Amino acid sequence: MEWKQKIIDNFDSRADKYDSHSYVQNKAAQALARELPDLGGKDNNDISILEIGCGTGSLTYRLLDHYSNMNADFYITDISPQMLAAARRNISKQAKDLANNIKWLVMDGENPSIAAENEYKFDVIASNMAFQWFGNAQESITKLSALLKPGGSLVYSVPANDCFREWKEVLNKLSLPVGMLDFKELAGEFKKEVIEVDYENSFSFLKSIKNAGTNTPRAGYNVMGYEDIKRACELYDQYHGGKFIWRISYGRICK
Repeated sequence: MEWKQKIIDNFDSRADKYDSHSYVQNKAAQALARELPDLGGKDNNDISILEIGCGTGSLTYRLLDHYSNMNADFYITDISPQMLAAARRNISKQAKDLANNIKWLVMDGENPSIAAENEYKFDVIASNMAFQWFGNAQESITKLSALLKPGGSLVYSVPANDCFREWKEVLNKLSLPVGMLDFKELAGEFKKEVIEVDYENSFSFLKSIKNAGTNTPRAGYNVMGYEDIKRACELYDQYHGGKFIWRISYGRICK
């Protein structure tokens, strides 16, 4: 729970800066939106959409737009109250006319309280770049899949298991601990995308993920001192400059 609270605190404290440092997350939301299932033929009066880990709303807006011709109920959730509030503000500016059927809920997607409150069943469950923050992402996917209606779909994006491989290789060369999350291959993965971003140097990369609130290290990690971070950044820049490769996996589970 202490690790999960650190995640909440980091996102809460950076909610106002997230949009300026979430280029990759936004790109992933664009790609994931193209994988949203078509609900044509469904009863428009009985459609429910659940989003896990909405952040500041980059996928939320696309969910609303994709299903705008349906009288759907949207349940938009995030574990961070401040990120959820930011998403709500953004949606009110970008798509005020689409926001009538939204319920905004602070919720840990790894332990979806929505299931305990009512017998909710969803046509679509979507999550963009959030499952990596779960203690057991695969178990959580199974749990969330149980909330799907027959014929429903869960779609998601996550950092692939080899995301930031180059940074980890540099740390290993220097015998330094790796604090990044241990990204896992998950059920239903069907596509991988490579997004290369030039941060000018590796210090700028580390600063960017901190400003996005995405810098919570894996549980049990002992934070490196400044001199070790400096050595790692200098060696990384020798090999790669400021270029970091995000490898993103996209997944789909159908019931």
